[in-house]
Amino acid sequence: MDYDDADHDGSSPTTKLEVVTIYRPTRVVAAVCCFVVTLLMIISICPTDWVDTMETAGSVVKQKEGLFRKCNASNVADKTLPRDLQGCSNQEKAFMKGVAALIIISWLLTLTAGSLISYGMFSQLDELKVIVYRVSMILLSITGVLLLISLIIFPVMVSKALNSSLRETTWHVGWAYMLDWGSLVIVIFAIILLAADRNPDETSVMEKVVRSQ
Repeated sequence: MDYDDADHDGSSPTTKLEVVTIYRPTRVVAAVCCFVVTLLMIISICPTDWVDTMETAGSVVKQKEGLFRKCNASNVADKTLPRDLQGCSNQEKAFMKGVAALIIISWLLTLTAGSLISYGMFSQLDELKVIVYRVSMILLSITGVLLLISLIIFPVMVSKALNSSLRETTWHVGWAYMLDWGSLVIVIFAIILLAADRNPDETSVMEKVVRSQ
């Protein structure tokens, strides 16, 4: 839109106002964090690297357990063997399935929050932006709580299950479990970014003085 300062001929200066959309870095980073977390959750939930156990009574038996499957660690690395010879079977422990359910719910909430943040950045309605960012922050807060619960419950229940066994067993958590701790940290960081910047405005007005030819 052009506004003339006064009556002018063809060479008089003209004030030109341009509306430029500048996306706030905090929201861009928050959206990226959400999508990174969804990727990390997919990577962490699939493998059998949540807990490694080793029975030391008598013959040494090593196992790798995930949220959906458990395998004999001595054979799991040999992918050329048929699955039944790899010693893999479906995970039957109820608390493992519960942790998996919490992470899947967290994944859906994080994906929704990231999509809402992205939608809010492109929306032209300030009132809608406020609602979208607030809902995103609530969803991420729920995600953080669910992740924290699952990450605390998991080692407690593993220890309880192994202590109730009559066999002497040592264990430690695997990289997949630790990866979800990283997801939790990123989720908290995204919440802080959204809470720190609540201004819904994504635009700024730039004024240029141009000379008509």
